[in-house]
Amino acid sequence: MLLIDQLIHRWHWETQRERPGFGLGRPTGVNLIEGNRKQVIDFLDKLTYGSGSTAGTEPTKAAWREHWREVQTRQAAHKVARQAHHGQQRSDQANADP
Repeated sequence: MLLIDQLIHRWHWETQRERPGFGLGRPTGVNLIEGNRKQVIDFLDKLTYGSGSTAGTEPTKAAWREHWREVQTRQAAHKVARQAHHGQQRSDQANADP
């Protein structure tokens, strides 16, 4: 389990370092493990925090959940900003057309 965890984290952080402008998107684990985001997160949660996992992982799970909520909040804000930007562009184009 630790090797899988280390592999996913390393891939995630190396990807983030090599592509800093890439922004928010699919979690690295989804690119490594077949499935959609929900399936991969469910799989990793069961693997990491399931009945056969290492004792004492509850604080880590709580920290992960808090981080995930923060990511979701940033993604939602990014989506709203992107939609507002595209709406403004459409408005500008409509006003510019004769």
